[in-house]
Parts: sequence; C-alpha cells; structure tokens
Amino acid sequence: MHEVTKKIIFAVDDETIMRFIYREILTDEYDLHCFETPQQMLDQADKIKPDLAILDIGLVGMNGYELCGAFKEKQKMEDVPVVFVSGQDFSQDKGQAFFSGASEYVTKPIDVDRFLVLLKKLIEQGQVNLLDQCKTK
Repeated sequence: MHEVTKKIIFAVDDETIMRFIYREILTDEYDLHCFETPQQMLDQADKIKPDLAILDIGLVGMNGYELCGAFKEKQKMEDVPVVFVSGQDFSQDKGQAFFSGASEYVTKPIDVDRFLVLLKKLIEQGQVNLLDQCKTK
C-alpha cells in the first residue's frame, strides 16, 4: 500500500489559542509545525522546507512582515506560499503583507472551510510552480 506523505505547514503565532486552532483544523491533513516565535520558525526552516507558511503580524521580537522577508530570503524558500492571518483589517497592513512576499491575507476570525480550501489551493499551486521550474531548467 502506498503511503501519501503529508504536506508540511509552518504556523507562527504568539497566541496559544491560535496555535490550538491550527492544530485542531490542520493536523489530520497536514504535517503541522507550530511555533510561538519567529526565530523558532527560521531555525526549523534551516532543516525542513515547508509547503506553506502561516504567519501572524503581531509577533514578539520580529513582526510578521520582517519574518516573511527573512523566510523568503532563505535558500529555496522564495517559492513557499505565505498566508498572513491577522486581526488587523486595514489596507496598509494587507499591502505591507503582500509587499513582504505574502500570497494571501486572511482576517480573524477565520472561516475554517474557506481557510482549508485556500491552503489546499496555495499548496497545489506551489507544487505546479515547482514542476514548471524543473521543466525549464
């Protein structure tokens, strides 16, 4: 029997409740790695390449925009989709998120069904982009 490898998602949020929610809705389908701090995620990214990253904006030590930029600068991470999940619903926050390299911006509270469809779509698009890159080289 062929075992399907779960896609890897990194999620960074300093709120315990959000990490709990991510675990509740994502662990059945994905290999989820939750982090409380940006540095924890960056350290893990040196060892494992995720298929997608979920970031909060208001993090301690480094905000989500800075984390997104630092993550995208790491070797082989530029093609990993990044989704910001934030309680902030201001156009300047969304603009800054996309400018820093985000693929999508979702406001809290999240609609779980839509969120799951979005993540699946972004991961599938990331896999297609990766295949295209391999063909052109």
